[in-house]
Amino acid sequence: MNIFEQAAATANDKPKGSKAKKSDKPEIVVDDLALYADVDAVIKALEAIKEGLDGPIKAEIIANAVNTRKADSITGIGLGGKEGELARPTLATANLQLRKRDGRRGLSEAEIEILNKNKVSTQTSDTSGQFMVNPDYTNDHAIMGAVAEALSKVEGLPSDFIKATPSKTVTTDKSIAEALQVKKASVVGQLLAIVATPAIKAKVMDADIDKSLERLKGLL
Repeated sequence: MNIFEQAAATANDKPKGSKAKKSDKPEIVVDDLALYADVDAVIKALEAIKEGLDGPIKAEIIANAVNTRKADSITGIGLGGKEGELARPTLATANLQLRKRDGRRGLSEAEIEILNKNKVSTQTSDTSGQFMVNPDYTNDHAIMGAVAEALSKVEGLPSDFIKATPSKTVTTDKSIAEALQVKKASVVGQLLAIVATPAIKAKVMDADIDKSLERLKGLL
């Protein structure tokens, strides 16, 4: 087995983790480091809060698509005040979308099984067997064999120097539309969670950071 054949055979192997080495480090006093750390801590706290709010909003995007059987962009409205109050002010708006799942995210076997069962199309990526050389020659066994033989003579060359890109199954441009055609609403929601990515592009109506921070005080 030459290095190209070995690369293809191990394309789906998981990389082995490496342990970081501990070392003694010198210490220095840095101006504004404490302030930087405070800002970093607040950002991480806000990111955690945002992540907690993100899920329910994205669930609403999918629910709307299930109810309307459309994947059109919609405008979300964020109101101030308390639920039930009259004349609640609009504090924020958002463009809410269902986007096609990123092709870099391959589908799992379980996801493929669900999609196939409900006749939602998938496709296999065409990167399998390609190396960091001109793809036109990867199927020319004579050339690849000659290159492999030449590389095998390089002293100290690791056996895994060449890596193949593993193939993967991904969604198609029709997957969302096909999912929306399934009759059972609960199944449509399940399918959309696989083939689509809900996206939120929000903005506050009044770009006053002090007002935004005031509204966030109770969450921090």
